[in-house]
Amino acid sequence: VAVAENQPHNLIVVYPNPSNGMFTVSSRNGLITNIILYNALGEMVFQKNVNSQKADVTVSGLEQGVYRLEALTQTGSLNRAIVISK
Repeated sequence: VAVAENQPHNLIVVYPNPSNGMFTVSSRNGLITNIILYNALGEMVFQKNVNSQKADVTVSGLEQGVYRLEALTQTGSLNRAIVISK
């Protein structure tokens, strides 16, 4: 069984993960227009306008934990979990 390269889970890459608060978000399919981080309560704790295929993110002020990263693109939005550990 072949796996297509452009499956939704492959379109946005976040690295390194876990992160110390500095990480990169990269798109394999079009521009990322916005990056949003949500805490475990669903509260928005970070937002950045991007308009690029790759963006460096620094959130050193956040507490350790698991956050939901939402990357908005020209074709929709994708979600990833990002672990912040210090």
